[in-house]
Amino acid sequence: MVTKQASEPTPVNRHGRRNMGSTSSGEGNSGWISRKYHHRGADGPLGERTRMNALNEELMEQMLAPDNLHRAWQAVRANRGAAGIDGIGIDSFEEHLRLHWHKVKAKLLEGRYKPAAVKRVYIPKGAGGQRALGIPTVLDRVLQQAILQVLQPCFEPLFSVHSYGFRP
Repeated sequence: MVTKQASEPTPVNRHGRRNMGSTSSGEGNSGWISRKYHHRGADGPLGERTRMNALNEELMEQMLAPDNLHRAWQAVRANRGAAGIDGIGIDSFEEHLRLHWHKVKAKLLEGRYKPAAVKRVYIPKGAGGQRALGIPTVLDRVLQQAILQVLQPCFEPLFSVHSYGFRP
């Protein structure tokens, strides 16, 4: 692992953010993150790991906020999707969640939560044949919606007004 000399200044852009696209020594860049400043597991002079942990904790708190989870559940319930591989449908989900939420929340906070496998179903195509669909569990859909509601306001303003693909 290459380590950055403590005496070298960390390049920043005009917004005061670390400039991940170039280096002060002018070395080449293989992708958008310079190898000189990208160290797996390294905690540079600015305490990057500490800042990232704090950011992750803040985002997790926002995601798990009761009002955010309630809005996520309302959105998933309104969509009236099918049950996933666990067989728990929209109608029985609330009772299931009441019984198991403390375990799910603990796994999320500890970083041990793993989404369930996706149920594969086939629907007919208009011109014949079949199209495969993946149906996540209701719990996974609620958690995905909760994450979306937190991250979308952060990133949506950064997209071009002319960019329409995979956007709300």
